[in-house]
Amino acid sequence: MTLQADELNSFEFLSPEVADRTIPRLARRILAAIEARSSETAPIYLKHGQQPSSVAA
Repeated sequence: MTLQADELNSFEFLSPEVADRTIPRLARRILAAIEARSSETAPIYLKHGQQPSSVAA
């Protein structure tokens, strides 16, 4: 991995325990991405890191 000096100063490979390292909304998105990558389901739409309700407005 090559870091862009003006953007990043380090990186780490982390386990899915991201909730302690980032805000809840971002943690939900990261965990959803990890789950989607490991499953064979179609991509899903998330709003603030959660699936929106299926009820149309």
